[in-house]
Amino acid sequence: MGRRKDSPAAQAAKGYPGRRKSRERKAAADLEARAQPVADQVAAQRDPFAAPRMFTGAPAFYARALEVWTDTIRGLRVMGRLDSRYAPSIAIYCVAVQEWETACKHIRQHGFVQTVKRTTGDNWLRPNPMLDIRAAAESTIRDKAREFGLSPLFDQDLLRVQSFNRSRQGELFDNSPEPQPEQPAGSTPAPRTVSEDPIDLMNATDSPPPGQLN
Repeated sequence: MGRRKDSPAAQAAKGYPGRRKSRERKAAADLEARAQPVADQVAAQRDPFAAPRMFTGAPAFYARALEVWTDTIRGLRVMGRLDSRYAPSIAIYCVAVQEWETACKHIRQHGFVQTVKRTTGDNWLRPNPMLDIRAAAESTIRDKAREFGLSPLFDQDLLRVQSFNRSRQGELFDNSPEPQPEQPAGSTPAPRTVSEDPIDLMNATDSPPPGQLN
């Protein structure tokens, strides 16, 4: 047997819980409906390629990383290889560049080896720890540069692929000239229409070769 509904007097004594829950749900739905357009507007106004908060929160410490970020974002945008999802990887690349330059500066100032005093009182030479930091940063830079195509080798490969694709267009599409109707004997053939293709334009402006030199 199901639960019996409370009498009107009992519901009034409890504050009409059913109605109260309905009002609360409606108020929550109204609040969400009003907040969503505001959130969408804020997201639309936010620059998806703005520098990470880690950089802007400590601009003095990440000064060089901020410069690399700006240059990298500009370059990727020009090359058409920019996506907001790449932001973490780009940030790693920028930090690695700053660490690499800092390590190079430290090595230049303090040398490749350092003199360390042992507990026994004598001194011994050890490699500068910045050598390992520089090597790790260099490895990260190479990996990230390979991901984003920030190297001359990538540009050469891209040009090679584009050239290959252009050469294959003739195989994918039938670019053979349309058959011309037969001309009556003694008539002058109609001039060939020059298209906007670069090859046609060059052929149209071509001139016959000079005669053989004596």
